[in-house]
Amino acid sequence: YREDDETLLLKKASVLADAGRYNEAFPVISTLIAQHPDNPRYGAILTEQQMQAGRLLMNSDEMEKALRQFKQALQISPQNRDALTYIVNLESGIGRPDSALRYVNLALQYYPDDKDFLLKKVSVLSEQKQYRQAYGIAAKLMQEYPYNKAYRAAYIDNLVSSGLAYQRREVWDEALAEFNKVLAISPYDSTALYAAINLYNAQKQYDSALALVDKGLRYYAGNLHLTRQRAGHRAARRRQ
Repeated sequence: YREDDETLLLKKASVLADAGRYNEAFPVISTLIAQHPDNPRYGAILTEQQMQAGRLLMNSDEMEKALRQFKQALQISPQNRDALTYIVNLESGIGRPDSALRYVNLALQYYPDDKDFLLKKVSVLSEQKQYRQAYGIAAKLMQEYPYNKAYRAAYIDNLVSSGLAYQRREVWDEALAEFNKVLAISPYDSTALYAAINLYNAQKQYDSALALVDKGLRYYAGNLHLTRQRAGHRAARRRQ
């Protein structure tokens, strides 16, 4: 009888949403938005319904459909922190780091100092193998929050990955520099320790290699690999 009644339309949208029939609720709220463009309440309701629909789809492993809902929510509420977080996580989880990076950069335009988005950017850059950029951000987070284990781990992991990438490309000096940065703050890191020893040996810097072997044995007393390394170096010295 009253097809354009504002109160009844709002009630209908609410009932449909409560029943989980979001695809039917959205057009009703959209009608109210079109009829009352100056009322921010209806945009907020549509955004919340889209977020709820997205969460349900995500819990049902309908990731692409969930992404569409969250992206539609951003069209009305571009600064919606939860929508941005879900999109970044989903794009990354699906294996689309380029898209994830685009949205995390968008999030940082609205929340420039947000440590969660900054850490997520570190993770996405790492997925893209942009290790130096990743550990540069992690280093700043670590300086600001020196007791946060997640930031420290992100810094070290990306340094190690960067060093290994240089090592595979046979850029020895850069690789050593990265591993030594790791050892400066985490001298017991076995990956960086072994890699640095091997690189020093490859470059015939035997004194540096032996110094690292001795340092490693302080943390890993009795380690067979390090013990053999030390014995080999000392035997070579005696032969000289």
